[in-house]
Amino acid sequence: MVSGLYAALALPVGFHTAWNYVFPVIFGVPLAGTPSPWHLIRLVPADRWWSGGAVYGPENGISVVIVLAAVLAGSELIRGRRAAR
Repeated sequence: MVSGLYAALALPVGFHTAWNYVFPVIFGVPLAGTPSPWHLIRLVPADRWWSGGAVYGPENGISVVIVLAAVLAGSELIRGRRAAR
């Protein structure tokens, strides 16, 4: 049972780790309001808080919420179809 729990957590933990690494380190976008002191590519977030998250970072923008909602809906749809088989 414990090994199944770890296997189920591997993908979300991997995505979260990649998110926390890619945005500040690669793109230089602030993460949770903390600006990155160094980066490979400098992306300047939009000043509009509702679309790009402004100074807080992209996770505060509606665009990320929409993408995450679409991914969640798609994964639930796929899981529902598999369960129906």
